[in-house]
Order: sequence, then structure tokens, then C-alpha cells
Amino acid sequence: MVLIPGKVEAEVFNNDLVPVSTVLSFSAFLIANRGSWETKDMGEVLASIEDKLFTGEGHPSPVNVARIAEIAGQYPSGQVAEDIVRLALPDGHQQLPTLQLLNKAGIQIDDYPSATGNRRPTTNLAGVMIKVIRPQDVPLQVANGNFDLAITGRDWLLEHLYRFPSSPITELLDLKFGRVKIVAVVSKDLSVTDVYSLKAA
Repeated sequence: MVLIPGKVEAEVFNNDLVPVSTVLSFSAFLIANRGSWETKDMGEVLASIEDKLFTGEGHPSPVNVARIAEIAGQYPSGQVAEDIVRLALPDGHQQLPTLQLLNKAGIQIDDYPSATGNRRPTTNLAGVMIKVIRPQDVPLQVANGNFDLAITGRDWLLEHLYRFPSSPITELLDLKFGRVKIVAVVSKDLSVTDVYSLKAA
């Protein structure tokens, strides 16, 4: 038995694998480097996302809302240009929902996703630098201080935190998109139809 990303009902598995059960389910999260979170002005980015993301769709936990409001109001807006916020965006299947979220928040990203492979899109937000990287690389890059804010899957975040429990990453918001399921699969040669029949196999 192997655990892989996918959906039990999807036909994404090759002819040798049979899905038997969804084990875990994750979505995309906004994360931050703890040091940057405590010292940099990320208020414009955070306020834009928080204000637009949850309009009419429920709200994040009160702890997150309070913390975002605190950070958003902590710095004068003129300081943003002097204090560059380094934002990592995911490549791959999370690009389109990430772009839709940012556009909904009033954050314009030019050349993302890029038809030419550009990894450095631009934005209408002053003081923000963007780079596109693999979602699985995001947590370590944020922990190492190469980025202040990033969007990645919670599966990659948890894997990183299991390996590095004292990692300086702060989980900010469940962005409620990019849902990924971890599915248990077995060889099609086994007569297994669900997780309970694994005992008999």
C-alpha cells in the first residue's frame, strides 16, 4: 500500500494502482516566516486577502482575524516601499486558484501563470517582490528566510513541520482552495476494494 495525492473517484491512477481510501485532505494555506511576521509590514497584502477572501463565505478563526488586524494596522502605509515583502507563489496546479484568490483580493499579478516560464511575475502592490517556486519547496524556503509570505499546500507545510518541529513558520490562513487528498492505493493484482479488505489480502 502506498499513499499518494489524488481522489478516490478520479481516474488519475495508472493501470497498476487501485485507490482504496482517502486518508487525509488538505487545502492551500498562507504562511509566513516568524521573524518577518514580527518585523515587516505585510499589512496591505494580508488585509487585501482577508477582506476579500471571506466576504460572504464565513470567516477564518477569530485568532487569525485578530492577528491579521493587528499586523495590518501596525505600520504606516508609507513604510511598505522601504520594506520589501518577498512573496512566494506556487507553480503547478495551484497557480490558477492562487491567481483567482489574489485577483479577488484586488492584487494584480502580471505573467502568472507564465506562458514563457517566467518565475518572477510583477504585482500592483508597491514593496512586494514575487517568485514562483514548487509548493513542496515553499516551507523550507520560508523557514530559511528567503521569503516572508507564501502560499503552499498544508500537506507540504505539515511534512516540513514534522521534519523540523522548531521551524520558524507561522500558519496564517486556510485559503480554502487547492484541495488535495492523500489516497491509499494498492496494486491492481490484489483483490482489495476498500481499506477493510486489506486485512484479508
